[in-house]
Amino acid sequence: MSEFSLTELEAAHKALQSSHNKIEKALGSLSQKQPPPKAQITLATRNLDALRIAISLVEDELKKSSMGDSAADTGSTDAMRLIAYDGLYTELANSMVTISVELERLKAAGKEKTVRYRELFGQKLINSQIAAMFERHGFSFDRTKQNHEQE
Repeated sequence: MSEFSLTELEAAHKALQSSHNKIEKALGSLSQKQPPPKAQITLATRNLDALRIAISLVEDELKKSSMGDSAADTGSTDAMRLIAYDGLYTELANSMVTISVELERLKAAGKEKTVRYRELFGQKLINSQIAAMFERHGFSFDRTKQNHEQE
C-alpha cells in the first residue's frame, strides 16, 4: 500500500501535468527563437523527461491504490478517469489559447499564407471540434478563465 493518500496522489498528478504542459509550451517558444538557445532547450527537454517519469510513477501508484481497496475500486477507477479527462481538458484548453495567440502574431506579421499559419489554423479547427464534443457533455471552455487559472 502507498504511503500517500489517493487525494495526495491525485493532487500531485494534477500539479505534475500542469508543470509538464507549461514546460512543453515554453519549449515550443524556445524552439522558434533564432538562433535556438541550445542550453535552455536541453534543460527543458530533460525536465519534460523527468516529469513524464514522475507522472508515470504517480499513475502507477494511483492504479495500485485503486486495486488495493476493492470496496473503493469503482471510485478509484472513476478518479483515474477524471484525472485523465482533466489532463485532456487542460491540454486542449491550453492548446486553444496558444494557437489563437500564435495565429494572431502571424496575422499581424502578414504571414497568413505560410505553411505554419495554415497548419495552426487546421489544428484550431480540430481543437474546436473536440471542444464542441466536451461542451455537449457538460464541459465548457472559457478561454479567459482557463488562461488566468494557468498563470
